[in-house]
Amino acid sequence: MSGAFAFLLAAALLVAVQFRDSFAFTLLYFFGGVYFFSRVWSAYSLRKVVFRREYPPHVFPGESVQVHLHLQNTGWLGVPWLHLQDGLPVEIAAEGSFHRVVTLGARQHLTLTYDLQPRKRGLYPIGPLRLVGGDLFGLTPMQRREGGSDYLLVYPRLMPLPQAHLPSRAPLGTLPHHLPIFEDPTRPIGKRLYQSGDSLRQVDWKTSAAQGRLHVRQYEPAIALGLMLALNLETRDYPLRSRRDASELGIMAAASLAHWSIEHGQAAGLWLHGRDALSEHQALLPVHKGRAHLMQMLAALARVQTAEMPDTFVSALLKNSARLPWGTTLAIITPQAGQTLFDALFAIRRRGVQVMLLLCGDVPEV
Repeated sequence: MSGAFAFLLAAALLVAVQFRDSFAFTLLYFFGGVYFFSRVWSAYSLRKVVFRREYPPHVFPGESVQVHLHLQNTGWLGVPWLHLQDGLPVEIAAEGSFHRVVTLGARQHLTLTYDLQPRKRGLYPIGPLRLVGGDLFGLTPMQRREGGSDYLLVYPRLMPLPQAHLPSRAPLGTLPHHLPIFEDPTRPIGKRLYQSGDSLRQVDWKTSAAQGRLHVRQYEPAIALGLMLALNLETRDYPLRSRRDASELGIMAAASLAHWSIEHGQAAGLWLHGRDALSEHQALLPVHKGRAHLMQMLAALARVQTAEMPDTFVSALLKNSARLPWGTTLAIITPQAGQTLFDALFAIRRRGVQVMLLLCGDVPEV
């Protein structure tokens, strides 16, 4: 209750009691009724306001996101004034927090729009939405209410990889290769004269009869790539001064390799030695093909954070790589490499798994 209004009620009460004035009692009843009605009105009308946000839940850094805030007054009393504030993290806010003051009539629907500008990967809350309302005359205390939050997932940045030469031992695939031992009989590229040592199954008898000399079919060497990405996000393995930049570089490299593999029709999987923002378990996505699987990997990379893990990266790597099939390519992304890691890589390679090591931290001078 405002000070002036409280003074007016006190004065009316004093005059009514002192002089037994019916007009003063009338004023007292009138203003008391106005105050009571205003308080009930503002509290009731604010409770009847519902809202929902409409926006794309997944984006890449740099994309502009438009958020539509739909407000609906479901009650039979209007809202004289309503102050709205949507809390936004600085990483996605285009111009600070969202503020609006609006009026909602009875059963009225209103849509407000504001923009977001994601700058880096992550899982960001949108909200909570704070609603503050009151009566038309400012006689009653402001009514406050807090709405729920939604989330925006920002994928990691993707780097173009025009010439990603990833090793593989799996034949009969779709990626061209330079070694003839990986020739794919479903990909003919021509014919040539027979040479000693050629298989008779490759002889083109029709062409040989027409030319009077033996000819054999030639096939394009090709491999199938089954790529498993292993990203080390153990906090203790990253130097403090470069932890943030190095870990983000590793996440970007993993996302780019996964994207390149899936876009070239190959299978890819992901194992993250770090903490997921939505789960206490490590992300482990098996090797699969398809764009839907790619989006799952990008979502896991968007949420992951560096953390102190119960197991060392090398011990967890040996445990998880034991289930990889023969011929799989294991791409290990880590900030540093020591003798313990090299011993583990040799052991993994002896199982028939191709190994590729990518360092995302400071490389020491030799």
